Amino acid sequence: ISEEYLSGQWIMGDEKQLLDQYAHISALMYFGRGGTAPINSTEAVVLKPDNLQVDETEWIRKLNHYIEREKSVNTSQSKASFLQLSERNTLFGVSLFKAVTEGTSSDNSKPRSTMGSPEMSDNLRVLVGLCRAGMQIFDFHSRQPYKTYRFEEIASTRVNYQEQSGSCTEGAVFLTTTSGKVLILHLQQVRL
Repeated sequence: ISEEYLSGQWIMGDEKQLLDQYAHISALMYFGRGGTAPINSTEAVVLKPDNLQVDETEWIRKLNHYIEREKSVNTSQSKASFLQLSERNTLFGVSLFKAVTEGTSSDNSKPRSTMGSPEMSDNLRVLVGLCRAGMQIFDFHSRQPYKTYRFEEIASTRVNYQEQSGSCTEGAVFLTTTSGKVLILHLQQVRL
């Protein structure tokens, strides 16, 4: 779980608004690994998720704030709190795939964006997330959600593999919804 978090895989939304949340999670992870206060700048940088765009000085300041606040918590409590905060993240437990949208059955069948999200179009780089409830499609860079499909809404899938190796599976995926809409994604399953 901590590797997924540190890879930046869960970073989505306004990073400035979520900076406190990420600093708190990192502080709990630090104590859960047996760390002690105060933290040095090298350790602080290692605890910053890869995709988090924040000034290093600001990150260290926020992280030290939460380390000071949580320093009385024992290792077991830190691990439990880390998991509780992590589970609140939309991308917790989601398997992510890189994808490019290749087309839909008609203009009317393009997946509708979620409130406040941009529209999807062809040849758009996206992330496809699979979780227990269904499939989510996110903007590749901003992680803003485009569309969520519950598994009950997907009538059929067809996959045409183009390449398969130990580190990568690549191919076209055709998803047909119960309402007859078809979404074509060129998926690439790789570690982000």
